[in-house]
Amino acid sequence: MEPIETTDFTFWMGEDGILRLRFAPSRDLGIEVVKRSVQIGYEIFQKHPCPLLAFLDEAKSMTREARSYVSKMPGPTAVGLVVTSPIARAIVGMFIGLLRQAPYPVRMFATEEKAAEWLAGFRQAQRPAPSTDGRPIGAS
Repeated sequence: MEPIETTDFTFWMGEDGILRLRFAPSRDLGIEVVKRSVQIGYEIFQKHPCPLLAFLDEAKSMTREARSYVSKMPGPTAVGLVVTSPIARAIVGMFIGLLRQAPYPVRMFATEEKAAEWLAGFRQAQRPAPSTDGRPIGAS
């Protein structure tokens, strides 16, 4: 997958099969920015079910409306949030509370390496090709 870059954020697939998301430095994450990133992420997850590793340190702020919208984000198999700043970690910790209803696990990490290590367990195996009767090969 080629990187997807906008003025507000960049998505790229790591060699480890984990989708990365980085917001532009000092960006206020309002509802429009978040809606665009969720829409692009959803399109990727539909084609390639995989975990998401999001770097949140450089984001300046996120509106309440944007946090609520993200808490309902469909698609990833798991989400790892990389946050190194102690103040940002406290704020993101509260945000993770909103994500408790998400249909996938969410955890916060201090490093990309630790997040990727945890997320590696949530990579999806390739979906089996359908048989001629529409069921996956090997399904009874």
